[in-house]
Amino acid sequence: MPLDPDVEILLSSIEQNGEGAGSIADVGVEQARQFIEVFGTIGGTVEVARVEDHTVPGPGGDIPVRLYSPSADAVLPVVVYLHGGGWCIGNIASHDGICRKLAAQSGLTVVSVDYRLAPEHRFPCAPEDCYAAVQWVPDQAGELRVDASRMALAGDSAGGNLTAVTALLARDRGGPAISFQLMMYPVIDATMSFPSFKENAEGKLL
Repeated sequence: MPLDPDVEILLSSIEQNGEGAGSIADVGVEQARQFIEVFGTIGGTVEVARVEDHTVPGPGGDIPVRLYSPSADAVLPVVVYLHGGGWCIGNIASHDGICRKLAAQSGLTVVSVDYRLAPEHRFPCAPEDCYAAVQWVPDQAGELRVDASRMALAGDSAGGNLTAVTALLARDRGGPAISFQLMMYPVIDATMSFPSFKENAEGKLL
């Protein structure tokens, strides 16, 4: 079965940087962190009208966030994006390309969260940072030019897990309201017992 051209570019890039392509357990956190930086540049840079860096007061200090908007001045619904990386690698830069494309193609404003990573910062640091960012967005809606009454959460892999966890925190702690969750290949089964884990164990990288 042929692969999508963008996926071919991704796999080719991983092959060219093969030393970092093993599992985090195999190569170590520091090497894996260096490798994932290439993700932010794969496929080129999609231009959006507005890119802004902000900081969110968090339980462990300031949390960097980056806003991407397809409009310079329109008030748009907002997606809070939580990056993947096994809870221990990845950052705003590694997922810059993904967030740009999401903003451009959805017509929504995206706020990417640089939550604290393990092993330096153990659970529940990551979900608490994500929840702090979700609380911050409505408080700053005017400055950010977003409609916080239409706020979604999105994330890939470990970020998909954090999307679900953060939505549950918002539910249990009285808000803010989450309108939608976009979980891309989320980590939501710690047992790893589904047949696909074995069937696709030797397949191409997801």
